[in-house]
Amino acid sequence: MPVVSINIGPKRVHLTAYCPDDELGLLACDYVLARAMELLNGTTEAELRRWLTERDPAIAALFAKLDAGWKLPKNGDMTVDPSNAPAEARIVKHLLRERMEQRAARKI
Repeated sequence: MPVVSINIGPKRVHLTAYCPDDELGLLACDYVLARAMELLNGTTEAELRRWLTERDPAIAALFAKLDAGWKLPKNGDMTVDPSNAPAEARIVKHLLRERMEQRAARKI
């Protein structure tokens, strides 16, 4: 499963694409991530804020809270959106398996 890291303002965002149906699905994953990197890598925080508030003006209130020091609640290492649980659970399972394999390799 391909994973890319994209710089968005002061954050580094990690994206993955998951479509193991066949070879074309895997190539589509590579394509989507490469295009995301081309389009988004190096996006500034100002661009991020402008795009989000244009898309949904209510997000401006969230930015005001964040600027005042409010923190989003953290619920575990890898939270899953209940509305998308089946697809996200497969990705989380893959990432956890990958993490366990990396830890096992370090111990050898």
